[in-house]
Amino acid sequence: MSKVPLEEYTRRIKKARELMNEQNIDALIVTDAISYFYFSGHKVPPNKSRPSIMILPIDGEPAIIVWEMDDSWAKLDKTKFPSWVDDRRFYPEVPFSVEQPIDWGVRSLLEERMVHRGTIAIELGSDTRLGIPVNDFTR
Repeated sequence: MSKVPLEEYTRRIKKARELMNEQNIDALIVTDAISYFYFSGHKVPPNKSRPSIMILPIDGEPAIIVWEMDDSWAKLDKTKFPSWVDDRRFYPEVPFSVEQPIDWGVRSLLEERMVHRGTIAIELGSDTRLGIPVNDFTR
């Protein structure tokens, strides 16, 4: 895990939620590898086929959705999973198909947190990189 103290992640989440509250945003979806690391402490390479996703609801605990191998490697190395986020969801090997977009478990997590009908923000700025395929984002 990152050498950043847990208190710093707590501060980052608090600041993000203050900004979300100002803009009436119910949940933030983070997919850019740099932003994902900034909030989760889990360093991943930018990878279009195996996204890493963090969902930050305005209230409640954040969650991350990552490739199952990230967890498997930590177990093989007998190390702790490299993120402070407790709610970790793992998806299996990627179905390499362009015909049907998938949601990686995002929708079900948003529904579980009861923010799926609210305002959801995602990184689409000029200095960020959408860390999931466009068809999957659209879905």
